[in-house]
Order: sequence, then structure tokens, then C-alpha cells
Amino acid sequence: MVFGYTIKQISFFAREPQNGKRGRSEEEKEHMFCRECGKEIEDGASFCRFCGTRAEGASGMGEPLGGQAGVQGRGTVWKVMFVFVAVLAAAAVAVFLYFSARNRASSIRMAKTTGSIDVQDKEGKELALAEDMMLYKGYQVGTQEESYAWLDLDSVKLAKMDEESRIQIRSAGKQLEVQVDSGNLFFNIKEPLGDEETLDIRTSDMVVGIRGTCGWVEVPDGDHMRVYILEGKVKCSVTDPDSGKVQKENIQAGEMAEMSLSGKDGEWIRTGSFTGADIPDFVREELEEDEGLKAKILDGSGPDISLEEVPQEDPAAIFERVLSELISAYGIFNANQSGVMVNTSDVWMDPGGVISATFLDFDLDGEEEMLVCHAEPSAEDPVDYVILLSMYEAVEGNAVLASQAPFIAYNDYRASDASLSGNDWSNKELRVNAVRTDSGCYIMCEEFWICGGFADGMAENYWAMVYRDGKLDYAGSFTQVAGGSAGFAYTGYEFENGTLVNSQIYYDEVARQEGGALYMDFGDAIKAFFGKFGIRLIDDLSQYGYNQTSLLSDSSDKTAIFEFINRLEPIQGGYQCNAVLRVDAASAVFGDPSLEAGQPAPGRLPGDPSASEGALPAPSSPDGEYLLPDISSRYLTGEELRRLSKEELRLARNEVYARHGRMFNSEDLQQYFNSKSWYHGEILADRFDESVLNEYEKKNLDLIRDIEGSMQ
Repeated sequence: MVFGYTIKQISFFAREPQNGKRGRSEEEKEHMFCRECGKEIEDGASFCRFCGTRAEGASGMGEPLGGQAGVQGRGTVWKVMFVFVAVLAAAAVAVFLYFSARNRASSIRMAKTTGSIDVQDKEGKELALAEDMMLYKGYQVGTQEESYAWLDLDSVKLAKMDEESRIQIRSAGKQLEVQVDSGNLFFNIKEPLGDEETLDIRTSDMVVGIRGTCGWVEVPDGDHMRVYILEGKVKCSVTDPDSGKVQKENIQAGEMAEMSLSGKDGEWIRTGSFTGADIPDFVREELEEDEGLKAKILDGSGPDISLEEVPQEDPAAIFERVLSELISAYGIFNANQSGVMVNTSDVWMDPGGVISATFLDFDLDGEEEMLVCHAEPSAEDPVDYVILLSMYEAVEGNAVLASQAPFIAYNDYRASDASLSGNDWSNKELRVNAVRTDSGCYIMCEEFWICGGFADGMAENYWAMVYRDGKLDYAGSFTQVAGGSAGFAYTGYEFENGTLVNSQIYYDEVARQEGGALYMDFGDAIKAFFGKFGIRLIDDLSQYGYNQTSLLSDSSDKTAIFEFINRLEPIQGGYQCNAVLRVDAASAVFGDPSLEAGQPAPGRLPGDPSASEGALPAPSSPDGEYLLPDISSRYLTGEELRRLSKEELRLARNEVYARHGRMFNSEDLQQYFNSKSWYHGEILADRFDESVLNEYEKKNLDLIRDIEGSMQ
């Protein structure tokens, strides 16, 4: 061994006397070795042929061939020994520091957790959570509701995962890369990174490059990423995976950037500013524990992070703002419309506008959402209109559109999503409710009925949609797939997470005798289908539309949203058309807040308050030609009706019928209404059907008759 040989050499020289001479044993006389290099010296040689040192006992006192005296030669050995040991020590220290630094840089430690956390290794295997757990390349970490995880990337790189978030470690070491698949991540880099170090927080196509800064990122879905910088600066980049094009932006303290490839080319990164009110609670909690960082943020980017709890805005106020914007964009659906059609191309109705806004916990997460129903022109034909369901969530002080879907029965061969039309030439009924069951809260069309008009035939469809995991999707659709002379047939379509998983013929009028459908009776078929979702229907479906006004069982936990009814009455040369929209009081929408208090929303169902602040007035005629403009849209009081004379009450009572196009046998009434610009009398008195009257009109007519009777 090298060390063993060196020790022998040291021992050898230590035995030499002070005068530099030493005796030789008989053994040594036989074999003489060089005192400098240890090689054997041939007998009789004066110098070592290997290193040139004079051999002991050789004649002459000359210098050794190497130019060194004997004592100097021994000093050389000591120097060599010292250098050798020093090199070994330095190498050992270097190796230790290398592996120490490597382990420190690549070791991501789970510093702390609260709640329910799951960890998977790079093979996807679930790992048991342990104190100070190390996380390596390929590991994934997920937090559940009300659960948080603190990550120690090293002593100066800290991160915190928000609840319901998921990350994966893409790369470790000096080039650290953390991918946020969903949720939010806070980061605090206390010292600027070295020249060879990088830290990227990314999604698949979007990257935030960090040097030394503090902020947080939000990943609401795979197509969007937002970054907020509290202190320092970052570089953001978005790469188009198809073209390879890249857009980059530098973001400073007090700024935020929203990144998405859904924008126009070159507009993938949009920047803006934010305030202290925008800081989420999970970030604020970390900042409040670091007074120095709070002061640094206040000086740098401006937000004042105080220990006081940031007041939470009422979700209703948040939703009202976006609802006001929708009303400004689309208007409010006209609740009472009428016109005359001579042929199917005659446009008599304006079916556009906001229909309703319903506040309920639709996804059963403990917080209310806002469901807005509105009608807008179809892409196929501007005369046709699509009813859209839009679900809004309150997120950090803003109403965010979470999902949107057309409201129409599912059909695998459907060519259009249109539900209404400006030239609607069929009798039509559409009733919509929210129904809560053990399995969810369903938005159900309990009936979409179309019949008669300019063409024979009838269609009835029933379906339910559900809002889960931030998305509106079909739950089930009981769809008419055949009718008329071919016999009625219905297919039940079932969905899971928006994907069609089953479809069966539930009822077939022709094939029922041959066992070609699941059920022989229509009532049994539809009750069995919706029973799969926990939706209970009335026992005797033959009473629906007569003694029963709803298809849903009285025991159902339901909330009426709206119903739309269109009636066509034949007149000479065409049809008199009358459309009525009735909206439940809880879902009614309101117009300009500057309107006087006490003006009601049109078309509410029975049982609502008689007046609401800021409500939209009923449609009015030119120059105020109606005696009672809102008789069709709210319940009138006896006090206000008694202000009218007996003759005025008679005119007001008949005005209700005149609005629906009724003609009069009394000459004075006919002349009176002929003088009104809004009047279009097309229906003979003996052919008028009072079923077209809405609940407000019926109740108000009864009250007028009572007051008229008391005046006799």
C-alpha cells in the first residue's frame, strides 16, 4: 500500500543517527537500498541508478546526481508526502461538497401539511405521507378541500400549495421546474438565484421564470395561467405547440399577467395591475407572518397587507354586476308579445333577451351560483333563437362564467339548437325547474311541447342538465324520436360527466305490443327514466295539464324558474299569436335601477310580492294608451282600482281581452279599442279562448268584477 510504504520510509529515516551515519547489519550489507527512493543498489555502486543519490559507504563526499545532499533528499520526501496528503484531503472535501450541494439542490422537502394530502412517485404509486418527506423528479402532490402543503425547495426557496391544487416535480437540481396542473401555488424566493440556477413554474405551454421574487400563480384550467408578482420580477412565456411561436413578457412587482393560447396570435399574454384586495387568503396568511416582506412589498408594488381580515363582498352584489352587464348586452325578454301571421315568414315576436337569473347551490358545494337563462340569435339563422344556460361562480370578488350550454333536448341527429323564433308558427310550451335530489341539483325541462299551427303534428321532449365540477352537461334526456302516423317513440339518453353512456327505446307506440320497448305505457316509461336520477313525477300523468300544473311530484324539492307559452288562434287569413313568459319571483330579472320603486317585473308566477324595488315595468303602449299598463304583469290592489270610475273599470276589464286580439259585440267597446294604436282585433268574441290569459290577468279581472259589483 502507498500509505504503508510511506510509513516504512518515515521509520527508516527516523532510525538514522544525528551524525548522519548508521551501522549496517549483515542482512543490509548483503542488500543495500537507496535511502532516497528505496530502490535496491547494486553491490559496489556509488550512486543509485534510479535517483542519483550517493550510496552509503561509497567513496568521496561529492554531491548526489540530483544536486541534493543526503539531508536535503530526506526533506524532499517529506514535501512529497505533505503534498500527497493535502491533495487527498482536498479531493475528499471536494467530493463531500459536491454531493452535499447536489443533494441539497435536488432535495425538495415537504416541510408541513394540513388536511388531506396525496403523494405519488414517478410511476404513479401512492406513497404514505411522512414528516419531512423528500420529493424527487416525477413526484406528484395533490391537496384536497381545506388542505395545504408547504414545500421547502431549499433554505431560500419556499412554496405553498393552496387547497384543491396539484403539482408535479418536472426537474430538480439547479434547474428546478415545478408544473402546476391545477389550483394555486405561492412562491417566495428569499435570495436571488445563482448564475447557474433556474426556477420555472409552468403548465404544459406556459412558463413563469423566477430569479428572486415573491408572488403566486393560479391555474384555473389547462388553457389559462395567471401570475401575480408581489416583489421582484419574473419572465413569462407562452409557446404555441403547433407553430412553435413564443411570446415573452417581463412582469414587475404590482403587476399580473394572464396567459392563454386561446387569444389571438401574439396576444397570448395580457398584463395588468392588482390591489391588496386581490391577494387570496392562503397567500395573505404567509405574508402576515413576515413583517420584513410585508414592508418590502408595500414599498415595491404597493399592496398593503394588513393583519385585518379583508371583507368579503356579498356574492349577490357580485352577481348583480354581471347580470346588469348581460341585460345591457341582450336586454330583457319581453314577457307579453302578440301579433298576426299570414304565412310562416311573418316575424311577429322578438324572442331575444335575458329570461331569468336563479341563485342556488347548483353543484351542492355549500356556495350559491347564479344560473342565467337568455336567448340570442342562432348562428344558422338570425330569425331563430337559442336559449342558453350560463352558470356563474363568485371567485375572489368577481363573477366568473364557469360554463355555458344550449338548453334543448338531446338528440344524436339534431341539426339545430334553436328553441324560439321570431316567426314562431306553432303552439309551444316550455317549463323549466330546478330539482334537488340526493344525487344532485338538476335543471329540468319538465316539458317542451310543440303542436299545430301552420302544420300538423306534435312533439314533446323532457330533459335534465346538471352542473358538476365546473361544467354544465346533460344528465338525461327523454327524447321523442318518432311521432305522428308512425306512432310515438321515446329514447332515454343517459350521461356521465357529459358523455353518453347509454341509450334505449323506453316507449314505442307501435312496437310496444311486440316487446320492442322497455315499457308498454308512456307514464311508466318516463317515470322509470327520471327515477334513475331521483326525480319524482306525478303518479297519474293523464292529469298533467288539467288538475296538475306540473309534471313533477308535489313532494319534489323543486324551484320554478320560468315557463314560456305561445298560443296560435286561427283567424281569417292567418293566425293570431300570443306569447307569454312567466318567471318565478326568485328568478325575475330587473332593469334600470333608476326606475321608481314599486314597478314589478313582468311575467311572475302566482304568489310573488306585488311590487319589488327596481323591477322592470310592464310593456307600455304609445303615449300611455293603456288604462292599467301593468294589469298583465302584477296583482293590482283594490285601493288603486277604486280610484277608477265604473265606466273606466269596464274599459280596463275589456282592455285585457283587447290585448289578446279579441273583437267585441258592443259597438262602443269596438270603437274605443279601434282608436288605440296597439290594438289588433282578429278573434271573434265567441271564438276567444280565455286560457290565453295569465294568472295576473285572471286575478285582476276577478277583482275588477268584484269592485264593479260593489258599485251597483
